[in-house]
Amino acid sequence: VYVLMAGPSPSLDFWWIKPMASNKNALEAQTLDRHSKGEHKNDPGRSRALYAQFSDLFAVGDNATAAERSLKAGGGLLRFEVRSEGPSSRALILSGADRYYVYLIWQEDWTSNPFARSKYIKGKLLYQRDPTESRFFARPYAYRDGVLSIPPGAELEQEIHSLMPPNSIGKWCLAD
Repeated sequence: VYVLMAGPSPSLDFWWIKPMASNKNALEAQTLDRHSKGEHKNDPGRSRALYAQFSDLFAVGDNATAAERSLKAGGGLLRFEVRSEGPSSRALILSGADRYYVYLIWQEDWTSNPFARSKYIKGKLLYQRDPTESRFFARPYAYRDGVLSIPPGAELEQEIHSLMPPNSIGKWCLAD
């Protein structure tokens, strides 16, 4: 889960949310908060650098370095914002006239060799087009060497009929 942390220097933080040990269909309430140690440790640990690539896209505040990285990552075709929507703030990706109010980033495949010259993550971006409607969608993405690609086109959009994606969500991710 990615969360906007309020304060004098707002930032995005993230951690794992996990199912209950006794009921895999329910979330463990203790993992809704971040824990760096103990029984409910859910801090990303050494994988932080991999997942920070996404949180860093949404430059919050006056961080010029983050803003520059965000511009590069979108290749000039995507814009990244954190926008207030009612009582909460939402991560938003803009691609031309399309708006993706992100609620989950599904990671299907990634570089497993830490010494690889080219690093990538690919999967599905899960989003709402309108944050006031209970309609959910997914489309493939690829994040390679600091550049995020979200191909346009209605044929790539998949409607998800509930907030949580089905087990088949990993199908039709972008090929290398």
